[in-house]
Amino acid sequence: MSKKDGGHALKGMSLRDYFAGQALQGLSGNPWFIEQQAHAHGPDAVEANIARVAYLVADAMLAERNK
Repeated sequence: MSKKDGGHALKGMSLRDYFAGQALQGLSGNPWFIEQQAHAHGPDAVEANIARVAYLVADAMLAERNK
C-alpha cells in the first residue's frame, strides 16, 4: 500500500477507505449537499459524485495527518 492509500490495510480496508466511509456518512446525510450534487451533475450521477467527494475529503484528512 502506498501513502496515498493511508498506509496499512486491515482486512482489505485502508485508512483512506475508512476516512472516506466516515465522510460518506456525513455527505449522504446532508440533504442540501445531495441536492447540490443533483443540480450540478444530474440525478443519475449523485452517488458517484458523493463517493468522489468522500475520497477527496479522505485525501485531505491524510494530507493533514501526514504534516
